[in-house]
Amino acid sequence: MKLKFLALTMVTIFSTGNVQAIPDTESRHSSSYLMGINNPYLQTFKSKYSAEDSILKIKQVLGNNNIKVFSIIDHQAAAKEVGLDMLFSSVVIFGKPQLGTPMMIESPTLAIDLPLKALVWESNQGEIFVSLNKPKIIAEKHNIDQRNVEKMDGLVKLISESVTK
Repeated sequence: MKLKFLALTMVTIFSTGNVQAIPDTESRHSSSYLMGINNPYLQTFKSKYSAEDSILKIKQVLGNNNIKVFSIIDHQAAAKEVGLDMLFSSVVIFGKPQLGTPMMIESPTLAIDLPLKALVWESNQGEIFVSLNKPKIIAEKHNIDQRNVEKMDGLVKLISESVTK
């Protein structure tokens, strides 16, 4: 039975064209790049700035709106520490406890997605992007009230404008 299911699954995948051979590292990076851009769970914006300046712009707009930056995680530096080479990738972790805490009290599982995060990353082509989880997706996962989704959407808009204008 399992073998029939596996065979049927493979026929379905190959007949719909959902499988693509990725022969080399360059293509794999390109495939990952496209997934980052087209990921249905993320909002991704192309930055007009360098990676470092994008982080500065994000920190500045958050600070100007009394939103706390809790941490910045530099994945590229961590990769370097273990002898791996990685394009720029840093996560800015931010939030406003006065807004987030009541939401987590209402829906405790929301704590896995808060504080919010903005990923600043470099594509294989040297372009800089900023990606954030879509507030609508976070809301669906945790049954969050629409008013709170609108607040999170406002933060996403602030960040996108800070790196695209």
